[in-house]
Amino acid sequence: MAELQLNEASNLVKGIQLPPRPQLLNDIAEVYPDIAKVAGVIATDQGVSAGVLRAVNSPLYGLTHKVKSLRRAVVILGLSSVLNIVNAMFLRAALGNSSHPLFPSYWQSCTDTGIACASLSRHLRLNLDEQAYLTGLFHNCGIPLMLRKFPNYPDVMVQSYATSQPAAFEEEQLKNQHPAVGAWIAHYWKLPDPVCEAIQRHHDAGLYLSEGDLARESLLLLALLKIGEHAARLFQRLGQNDTDYEWLQVQPMVGEFLGQSISNLDDLVNIARTEVEDQNLRGLWPQF
Repeated sequence: MAELQLNEASNLVKGIQLPPRPQLLNDIAEVYPDIAKVAGVIATDQGVSAGVLRAVNSPLYGLTHKVKSLRRAVVILGLSSVLNIVNAMFLRAALGNSSHPLFPSYWQSCTDTGIACASLSRHLRLNLDEQAYLTGLFHNCGIPLMLRKFPNYPDVMVQSYATSQPAAFEEEQLKNQHPAVGAWIAHYWKLPDPVCEAIQRHHDAGLYLSEGDLARESLLLLALLKIGEHAARLFQRLGQNDTDYEWLQVQPMVGEFLGQSISNLDDLVNIARTEVEDQNLRGLWPQF
């Protein structure tokens, strides 16, 4: 992440306690990409081990024999997918606030956006599937912390979705915004810089896609994220709105950047929605 962006974000997260990066992720990073050693580190945490095995034995992989070996599970899933699973488990544990009525919808929206982004990357053959999933999963990770700090945040969030610039509305009302908080979490958790940048700029996507003032990988993740958010219907689920005003504004910039017509973008939205609905219906993505 560029220093200027970090400084800018830091001014907006003062007074918000950020969850530290889990030690297990640090331990994995020290031995990555040695599969045997990664499996050995994961084996030290019973809950994470169970989650990885639950994932590899889910219907998504269609295996005929149950996998019991953690090392075999890592080989089948691949290191990137394993890291996504571990990140998902720790993110939910770190940000979990099951007592808040908004949290179940929030968490499902993150999972669905991750699925949508990964499916778009596959369809467009961008070779960014894992990064795209991480971006979708983490992009709103600042929301639970905003809920803890600001009692009126649910109302502000709903009102923000009635505008085309939700983050700017939050900053105006609260002097804070969830993309900045989320970018700091992603940075502390040492997610790839393009993922952090896409998270920080995901409600300023039109500006950056038009000006190209980010690395190309960051811009690609940003474009996928805007389609993924719309496909996952965040404007309805979090914003309680029937119209996605932000998508209406940013859609032309997303299309121009990706070289897609508006009609093609509509097709991409439908492809992503179908993938999300299919995985949810069939329980293909394990719920942690």
